[in-house]
Amino acid sequence: MIARSWRMGLTLACTLGLAGCFHELELPELAWDPSPDAVVASATYCCGFVPYIYVLNYIPDAQVWGDGRIVWTTSDDEGRRSVQQGQLAAQDIGDLLSQAAQAGFFNWKDLYEDPMVADASPQCLKIQLVDRTKQVCEYVNGAPAAFHTLYDRFASGLGATGEPYAPERAYVIAHKMLFDTPPDPSQITRDWPTAEAGTSLDALAGGQWIEGRALQLAWDVVNQSPWGNLVQEAGNYYQLSVQIQGLSTAEIPPAF
Repeated sequence: MIARSWRMGLTLACTLGLAGCFHELELPELAWDPSPDAVVASATYCCGFVPYIYVLNYIPDAQVWGDGRIVWTTSDDEGRRSVQQGQLAAQDIGDLLSQAAQAGFFNWKDLYEDPMVADASPQCLKIQLVDRTKQVCEYVNGAPAAFHTLYDRFASGLGATGEPYAPERAYVIAHKMLFDTPPDPSQITRDWPTAEAGTSLDALAGGQWIEGRALQLAWDVVNQSPWGNLVQEAGNYYQLSVQIQGLSTAEIPPAF
């Protein structure tokens, strides 16, 4: 039923002159892997000339899995990040893929760019179907207007009802920072409560897979300031990174 309504909608859109339409024989089947570990779509906007800690802490603006789970992020005016999760129905995913196909997504160029600009962040939409994967990126400008319409839908959670997302297990690194002069107290995100966390930041300096209260504390720190947090413990200073298997875009050591 989804495939039929999609083709009818596409015919109407092409009749109305929608840019990006192509011959029906070239249309992809909009079938996706419904398993909970299969990523069906993602929206990312990273990483150009940004601090390395931000690269490690970055997660997609939105990501959808085959069973309909969606995780998306928003940021306030102070740069604090909020991560939400929700659930989409199969019909919701089908409608999203239909909208992308009708807009011409699968026929767009892989990259639209302004080669005169250096060190910017590419903005990318990626859709993974059973029989193909298509990614479209814009570097500064040039993408069709419909690209931004689709991206904004992803970044707003596709209409899902959101609740706070927190990882159950993640790879956390405490990056030790050295200063000639101690930083101003206003620059410190928080003091690390070693006893409450059950682990010291020094123990996390080499990176560890952790869970429980220590992870909750680290996750809160990173969301307060993903661009460059600063945590104090026993007169030492650290930046924290939290990477999540299946969600973070930077490479993570294997989980055991």
